[in-house]
Amino acid sequence: MADDDAGCTLSFSFVRENSHRMTCTSNGQPTKSGIHLLQLGGYRFLDFSAEDTGDFQIPVHVFAKVVAVSADEIQFSVFGTDWLEDQIQTFGFTPFAIAGRSESDVVLTGSTQELQPFVLSYAADPRAFEKEPTVLRKVQ
Repeated sequence: MADDDAGCTLSFSFVRENSHRMTCTSNGQPTKSGIHLLQLGGYRFLDFSAEDTGDFQIPVHVFAKVVAVSADEIQFSVFGTDWLEDQIQTFGFTPFAIAGRSESDVVLTGSTQELQPFVLSYAADPRAFEKEPTVLRKVQ
């Protein structure tokens, strides 16, 4: 278990090969997400998907590029919001609907079959991902 910057206590459990469950507990309320490790082209990604979709939540996927893996930690980077906003402004469109925006996130909608090629097409572009990876460490 670990605490993240948002005051959420994270715990992880093994489900099956390349599939885990992450539980974020904040103010006593747990939210569960599935995490799947997958290979796209020559790159490894994490696919985070919400398992708890209450009355007003929609199921979403967050793809993160795996930067490094060891026995005790995994490092990953998500798409940079500024980069994604620049792409939308530069090209005047996105291949997916923009489902929502907040100060730190852009939510795109699309099927797995649409999103995976999009993610893969920018996998080698270092500008597309956050410069500082997120590190999840195993806590003894």
